[in-house]
Amino acid sequence: MRLALYALERLLSEINNFILKLPKKMQNLIIFTSLLLSGILLVFGFAPYNHVWLSIIILPFLYVCLSKVSIKIAFVRTYIFALGLYGFGIYWLGISIHNFSNISLIMSIVMTIFVVIIQSFYFCIGTVLFVYIKRSLLDTLWTDLKLNKAFISILEISIFASVMTFSEFFRTTHVVAMPWLLMGYMHTDTSLSIFAPIIGVYGLSWITYIVSAGIGIFLFNKHIPTRLSILSLVLSILVLSLVMKNIAWTNKSNKSIKIMLTQANRSLDSKWDAIYSNETLKIYSEYALRTNENLENVDVVVFPETFVGRYYNQVSGFLENLANEAKLLGRSLIVGIIDNKSSEEKLFNSIFAYDSLDNPTQIYHKEKMVLFGEYTPKFIEEIAIGLLRIPFSTLQPSEKTSYSSLSLGGFNIAPLICYDIAYPYMVVKQANNSEILLEILEGAWFKDSIQRYQHLQISRMRAMESGKALARSSSDGITAIIDRDGDIIKSLPSFTSGILVGEVPIYTGETPFSKYYNIIIGILGIHILSFFIIGIFLKFRRK
Repeated sequence: MRLALYALERLLSEINNFILKLPKKMQNLIIFTSLLLSGILLVFGFAPYNHVWLSIIILPFLYVCLSKVSIKIAFVRTYIFALGLYGFGIYWLGISIHNFSNISLIMSIVMTIFVVIIQSFYFCIGTVLFVYIKRSLLDTLWTDLKLNKAFISILEISIFASVMTFSEFFRTTHVVAMPWLLMGYMHTDTSLSIFAPIIGVYGLSWITYIVSAGIGIFLFNKHIPTRLSILSLVLSILVLSLVMKNIAWTNKSNKSIKIMLTQANRSLDSKWDAIYSNETLKIYSEYALRTNENLENVDVVVFPETFVGRYYNQVSGFLENLANEAKLLGRSLIVGIIDNKSSEEKLFNSIFAYDSLDNPTQIYHKEKMVLFGEYTPKFIEEIAIGLLRIPFSTLQPSEKTSYSSLSLGGFNIAPLICYDIAYPYMVVKQANNSEILLEILEGAWFKDSIQRYQHLQISRMRAMESGKALARSSSDGITAIIDRDGDIIKSLPSFTSGILVGEVPIYTGETPFSKYYNIIIGILGIHILSFFIIGIFLKFRRK
């Protein structure tokens, strides 16, 4: 082990010395190119590739590139890294805009680049804060106060992890940002996933950054006490994950919901073509009323997001008749459709739920809109509607002030539509009032891209955070039933048509993350703010 570490140190030292001997422009070219490629490669740590080991190489490299530079250089380097990460990681947004919005490929690329630029900027917030705090606080603690070097290194690691995690949280609260490719998602299938019900995806991101910064310092800092401190910190995290492996935060009930999830695999062209509407309705009607030995006692039938290319008022009669027929079989019906009933002036991406126990029809409006697909920022709304002709860029988010659940067949179900699932705070609030999570989505927007696998990974994380099982119905895949541990119980492969019938287990209780989500985020914010203020104080004191 010591020999391998020595060989690695020598290799890194030789590479560093070689680069330092090059002209300044060549040094920058090598660093910028390496960062861009590193950002691209990090995408392979997420689904569907799941090469998590890349994160313990790439993120330490990013950390080392930021450790001894100015705020300006840190911003530029991080921005280049983020361009690679999001340029490759969310390229599928261009596919969605081009295919769903019927605009030119060039304009789709331009709009995707715009989103990548915005996303990359948000990623830089964390590194800029880190470099500022490091230069104003940590360097002062070392040069002026001569505090213990190992203590300062641990402090540096925790600050780096906190500010980077804060930048991820900030992306889930800002309207033009996308909460995609959060580092914690890479651990959906690792031993660290045991922390998901406690600290959520943000906590997993925090641990990821802790380990990454620790590796960076460990490799380039030969101070033995510092190395031992970092090694102890990383090992304690791993040991804790093993100790907590068998802890269940929610309790399995003796009840379950037998659910039928439908996946008709209709293309967007046929779904939104009036010629094929009746055919689509016929397919879903047959699914909902299908009977055989395996379909006895089905409690709920689910159609995916915007299952047919029509407004609610155009098919309301069909849906009411179908719901009545399903009720005779003891089945409640959940359908996703564009709602033009609730408001004369607004359109909503909605769920209509018809209860088998004669409760009134329940409606849920989608909370979170997809940028340029359903939502257009105000400052480019005129251009988007007039020039780009995006069909549903004026869809409205829900006007509710509280989160609700659907009461169907005596069960409480938390409804989520597609992009809603990407927002942890929204999902856990709904989960606390429900027995299972239900997600409906339209997968055809993104064709055969990595988006559908990234999306499934996010859904699995929400199940782990809330400690509740999740059922998801997608128009063309991946339709699945997911247990509270994020394990896929049953699924339908992409681009196939059919139904998925299974028992969705019911879990009672709440996870620490769903109970104390706000406290966890508050602690993170206080941690950063306190060091930021202390840094400002010490900086002015030195002057």
